[in-house]
Amino acid sequence: MLFSVLVSTCFAVVFVMFDIVPSKATTKAIKPRLTLFKSLTPRQISMLYKHRKRRVIFIDFSLPSSRKRLWIINKGKVLLHAHVSHGQRTGYLFARHFSNELGSHKSSLGRFFTWHFYVGQHGRSLKVVGMDSTNSNALRRKIVFHAAPYSTERFLDTNGYLGRSHGCFTTSPWVNNQIIAFALRYGPVFVLVVG
Repeated sequence: MLFSVLVSTCFAVVFVMFDIVPSKATTKAIKPRLTLFKSLTPRQISMLYKHRKRRVIFIDFSLPSSRKRLWIINKGKVLLHAHVSHGQRTGYLFARHFSNELGSHKSSLGRFFTWHFYVGQHGRSLKVVGMDSTNSNALRRKIVFHAAPYSTERFLDTNGYLGRSHGCFTTSPWVNNQIIAFALRYGPVFVLVVG
């Protein structure tokens, strides 16, 4: 009973947050949008709702790397839903261990904002600044958004999971370009990472 109430509450929040009007005529349009948020807990939904008027890059590391778990959201509208890798020592298919320590090769949770675009060892890259005690070393750890061959659909199709980074948010080259373009156009962009 309690679970069904929570699920209903989550979907109600999603309806409000993304301006979805539930009716028979819009059922087909609603279903794909709801599936993006099926895995979210009430806490994660409320965190997203809190930032609904902002431009947000949202990453849900509670999902396996075989699932799309990165969203680019522009004031309530989902612009992109994509795969993203987690850190080597965070886990294999599932992200289970997080850290803020230098050299940990683990992903960090919490709030970030995008900061500086550059072209480096991994090509086009975007630095982030951590805003919480769980990610305050992001700059010192050189945690960035960048492309990687182990974060592509081809790698996923071959292996059943994405490869892992040293803690960076790695994606396919195309997705990485979309993230960087979004941040350069609207930055600094708020980044919310949950797990």
